[in-house]
Amino acid sequence: MRRLPEWTRKLFSVLVGVNVACAGASRDVPRDLPVEAREYLLAPTRAPSAGETIDGEPGLVWRTTVGRGVSSLPSVSSRVTLVTSTDRWVYAIDTRSGSMFWRRRGDGAYATGAVAAAGRVFVASEGTGGRVTALRLTDGGRIWQTTVGDVSAPLALRDSVLYGVNDDGEAFALGASRGNVLWKRNAGPARGGPLVTSRRIVLATLRDSLIVLDRESGAVVGAFRLPASTAAPLALLDDSTVVMSSPSGSVAALFIGGGGVRWSVQTTEPIPGPPVVHGDTVFVLGGSCTLFRVPHHAPDVFRRDGRPNCVTVTAPLVLRDGVLVATVSGDVIYVSRATGAAVWTRRTGGTVRHPPVVLDRQVVLATLGGEILGFR
Repeated sequence: MRRLPEWTRKLFSVLVGVNVACAGASRDVPRDLPVEAREYLLAPTRAPSAGETIDGEPGLVWRTTVGRGVSSLPSVSSRVTLVTSTDRWVYAIDTRSGSMFWRRRGDGAYATGAVAAAGRVFVASEGTGGRVTALRLTDGGRIWQTTVGDVSAPLALRDSVLYGVNDDGEAFALGASRGNVLWKRNAGPARGGPLVTSRRIVLATLRDSLIVLDRESGAVVGAFRLPASTAAPLALLDDSTVVMSSPSGSVAALFIGGGGVRWSVQTTEPIPGPPVVHGDTVFVLGGSCTLFRVPHHAPDVFRRDGRPNCVTVTAPLVLRDGVLVATVSGDVIYVSRATGAAVWTRRTGGTVRHPPVVLDRQVVLATLGGEILGFR
């Protein structure tokens, strides 16, 4: 991307009130900035922002364009946002301003987002020679690289081990410090990636099976039939139970140990994105933007709040007082948890296929066309 002269950038910022960042800039991430982004939506419950609030109606404060497209969820922390692009780039962006810390070109396209902890960033590329690469958070320099095959499902990082599954269905565990293979196991393709519990790795495969692996050895300790098909990430209800959603419209809680169905409900529309667990409630979004709230102690008594003329493919982003709904047309709608009514809507100008994340009252999200936006 061609860098604008500084006076032009300042003038444009004054005129539109938005900081427009350029991907060509490069500077180190300060070493004292903590970055923790260990899995899809930052938490096994998929509710990273449940304690957050948004003051009033946020305005666009910065916009950054990265690569030719972003098909994965950005990994957002309070000061650094990590983005992988479909044209082989990894970006570290200042979450507060949208300015670029650094970008590094990889060996293949990225269909899944980065995970990070302890000063390292981990990314997995697509293709038959797909690799997991560890980068330094400070400057994006490569630390190690391990060939694992084509990866398009989210990674998960626990303690000092990185877990994933390739598109051929081989689950793997890598040592985070050196990239050494700790174990590999044929489990079956799982587009939602691994969910990590205290002792287990849980995968919902595209073969409609729930596969449970031992975290230490990778041994298969359970293989059970799913009540419906799914390609979305699972959510953790408690250490013995996961929740799955399905394009068939069902939401089900499954026991990890035996694969039995703890409860299951049928909604009125397909559920394309993952479920979200917060408190005593499971939240899911129907494809027509209907917000379903399922109390896990009384799942048959669920609540629904619909949105007219709306399409989504992702999860709801649960906040303390509201829920953010991101639509395919590029709208982000704030829905009151108390009333179910839409309070405000913001437009992004692009297709949105993953939920936003809210940290420190700031909304960060990515469009499929490669724009990363910050609202505050």
